[in-house]
Amino acid sequence: MFDVLRSAERRNPGFGCAGALYWDAHSYIQALEGPRDGLRTLAAAILSDRRHTPLCWAYRPAPRRRLSPDLPLGVIDATEAAAMGLGRDIRQVSEAPADDRLLGAAAELVLELACRKYPAMALGAPCGRSDPSPAPARVA
Repeated sequence: MFDVLRSAERRNPGFGCAGALYWDAHSYIQALEGPRDGLRTLAAAILSDRRHTPLCWAYRPAPRRRLSPDLPLGVIDATEAAAMGLGRDIRQVSEAPADDRLLGAAAELVLELACRKYPAMALGAPCGRSDPSPAPARVA
């Protein structure tokens, strides 16, 4: 985990990307935001990194950016999610079989957790779940 964090701290700001990583005893869920080209390059690096397998990947345009690029990768664990009142929600999506709807819901929850944990890194209006957007397109 620490190697992934160090890589994100070095790499993500150069692409203008920010992200959040949720983890519990059974799974990891990562959500990334940034410019399309930066995300595309970052996705290629992640997909080629053996530390990121098995991997379900979904892409969908975000209705708004919520995290500052000054937060290369925020980390939230299950205990923190529970303390923020979203433990049950994130556990439900992390334990369910991956489908496009749940991948989108998981990304929304991870970004919400990051906004709550790192309020100084939240951009614009206060964080909150965004308006529903189209279902994500599965990439891999």
